[in-house]
Amino acid sequence: MRVLKRTIRRLLEVSSFRFIVLFLVVAVLVSVMIVLTIDFAWDGRFNPELEFAGVLTPFLDGLLLVVFVTAMFGEIREEADRREAAERILNEAQRIAKIGNWSLELKTDTLNWSEEAFRIFEIDSPHFGASYEAFLDLVHPQDRERVNEAYRRSLKDKGPYQISHRLLMKDGRIKQVLEQGETFYDPSGEPLRTIGTVQDITASQQAEDAIRKLNEELEEKVRQRTQKLLEMQDELVRKEKLAVLGQVADSVGHELRNPLGVLSNAVYFLKTVLPESDETVCEYLDIMNGEIANANRIVSELLDAVRNKPSHVQSIAVKELIDLALRECNIPPQIQVIRDFSPQLPSLQVDINQLQQALRNLVGNAVEAMPGGGELEFDAFEDEASNTLSLSVRDSGIGIREENMGSLFQPLFTTKSRGIGLGLMVVKNLTEANGGRVIAHSEWGKGSTFTLILPIDQSLRCKREEG
Repeated sequence: MRVLKRTIRRLLEVSSFRFIVLFLVVAVLVSVMIVLTIDFAWDGRFNPELEFAGVLTPFLDGLLLVVFVTAMFGEIREEADRREAAERILNEAQRIAKIGNWSLELKTDTLNWSEEAFRIFEIDSPHFGASYEAFLDLVHPQDRERVNEAYRRSLKDKGPYQISHRLLMKDGRIKQVLEQGETFYDPSGEPLRTIGTVQDITASQQAEDAIRKLNEELEEKVRQRTQKLLEMQDELVRKEKLAVLGQVADSVGHELRNPLGVLSNAVYFLKTVLPESDETVCEYLDIMNGEIANANRIVSELLDAVRNKPSHVQSIAVKELIDLALRECNIPPQIQVIRDFSPQLPSLQVDINQLQQALRNLVGNAVEAMPGGGELEFDAFEDEASNTLSLSVRDSGIGIREENMGSLFQPLFTTKSRGIGLGLMVVKNLTEANGGRVIAHSEWGKGSTFTLILPIDQSLRCKREEG
């Protein structure tokens, strides 16, 4: 078939004049040979008149035939030229659009591809098996089953199919293509032929991936900016609350501490003049003394929350700082205190009084979270990269609900029936005043952990390393 097409194409490429001359020469030669043969066979000699008539007649007939054939060949050549031009335009259009077409003869399992289809798959037509299995071998191994399933399902449902899949190139590159096809059936319903297209959508897929990535990055930036704005809003609210508290803290502290001092002295006086009072009187005097202490503590927290006291940093060991804080805390006997850290840790460079108060607040909260007893654990470790030491206070109490974690350090926020919500804010302020920060972690029903990240005394650390 290919040899015949090439032969016809070469004949169509011959010009009309050459074709006429060639045909006439061949016709005259054939006529002369026929006439000479017949004349010689008739009487054994040659007759010039007969030979001339025998040559002229076929010459004129051949000339008419040549004219007719030439006209017919001209039309055929024009049609062939139109078809070739249309095929070139189609191939160029497919190349520009990166869309190839194909057809699969199901009876013979013969696959025909256009030039663009070969370019998309980056293979030469002589090296292609031209079958459905050969096509599947070119599909990315992870997509083959999905592609085959989509095509088989379209044959079963007798409907068109469309699927996007990957191609694995010989050099390891990956292309993304879009396959579309439709199957035609005979009157009995048997599939005959599938015709389809394949489009290289690698560039558009990469553009979509880039746009999706940019959208994700933009959404992340918006989320971060929103979070930052919310934090700034929370900080502004906190400062507004502190400003209001600051306006009344001094006067309230002065007005409350004076009568509290009088009440404390009165309780002391009554205990002195009534040493042999009954148990009920002594119990109520102790209750009064405890409530006076609580009121003084609240006033102190209020003043500490709104005042920015300068820090007087000193060097102190972790164990010593914890011991100083625990001496002023009332730890019930059902709570076990655990110290889980190395005695070789470097010393801290902090304001001892301020950090004692911060630890007392954390210990007080931990004790209140364990009314039935539990474990109060102190843990510490050094971070040499940041020259800091992390000191954690962990309890095994009821924990803090997740929705309350973001408001822990806000002023006047509390979940306790008794308290004004300043303890953790004081912890945060005092820790930050010493160049540190606080991290809170809690799980409802399992307990809470508050970690103070504090600066290390570099001078003592250097001496320790030199020693």
